[in-house]
Amino acid sequence: MADAFRRLEERFPGVQIRAALTGSGAKFISEELKLPFVQEVVANSIVLRSRYPQVRTAIELGGQDAKIIFFHQEKEGGPLAVSDMRMNNCQIGPGPVCVSRHRQADHRRAGSGTGYCEAGGL
Repeated sequence: MADAFRRLEERFPGVQIRAALTGSGAKFISEELKLPFVQEVVANSIVLRSRYPQVRTAIELGGQDAKIIFFHQEKEGGPLAVSDMRMNNCQIGPGPVCVSRHRQADHRRAGSGTGYCEAGGL
């Protein structure tokens, strides 16, 4: 990691660099490297608010889960605020769920339910 920061410093002299880790497994690594950890939905909301002030809803479909963030403006012309954040609780992720969607009827006929994971409010 120190080598990566050294190379960044060489390539961008005089630029202040801030780093934080996010995502699966990053909590442990951040503690080992003494870098801040930011929960990934929170990290996404920070970037979206700063780069896309017109955003009102963001949906991320990943390999292991799905996330949705709702934004609103506190007042006319004011900064964006997060209204709500949700994540599904599916252990196999939305990818396989979306791919297997056409099998829904077969799952019902076999008596095994719909084949979908519960999506904590999504």
